[in-house]
Amino acid sequence: MRRIDRAPQTPALDLRSRASASGWGESVACHDLRGRAGGLRGDSRGSPLPPLGSTVKRAVLDTNVVVSACFWRGQPSQCLEAWAQGSFTALVSPPILAEYADVLERLRGRYPEKPWVDWVSALRDDAELLFPAIRIPDAFADPDDAMFGECAVAGEADFIVSGDKDQVQAVVSIRGILILSPARFVELLRSKGT
Repeated sequence: MRRIDRAPQTPALDLRSRASASGWGESVACHDLRGRAGGLRGDSRGSPLPPLGSTVKRAVLDTNVVVSACFWRGQPSQCLEAWAQGSFTALVSPPILAEYADVLERLRGRYPEKPWVDWVSALRDDAELLFPAIRIPDAFADPDDAMFGECAVAGEADFIVSGDKDQVQAVVSIRGILILSPARFVELLRSKGT
């Protein structure tokens, strides 16, 4: 008997209309990610990136990317906006969703007056939910980060996107899955003309 490590994918929802209905208002307005082409040869650590024009299909987003996007504008926010536009499929697992929610709640307590966008609920509702059977405890220096590699391998991800330069990005790739900073991922999305 073969264990299935993926849950069925739910149909995509129109997150722009959902954003209006949920009170996200203008803060979820998506940037146009069309733009620059060329110049994408590899990341700052020298790891190769896919050829120009290749399609980004599946990515696992580290907690620092998701929670940063909840509170601040910038590259992490552009990653989530691109996902909401359908530029790539976000992959999550129950442990990843739990960490997203935990860190989000801690930051909401630290910044109670700061407006925020609930990307965690959007990912919980609309990302592809996986139940990885594979364990890779030594993939990263911090064993708590293994869940991102496990989800990426189980979901046949193209990328892991992380702002953690010291522990996650330092690995460069895991089982052929490249690890990119949010800035490099946005650059890749822009280069493919989405």
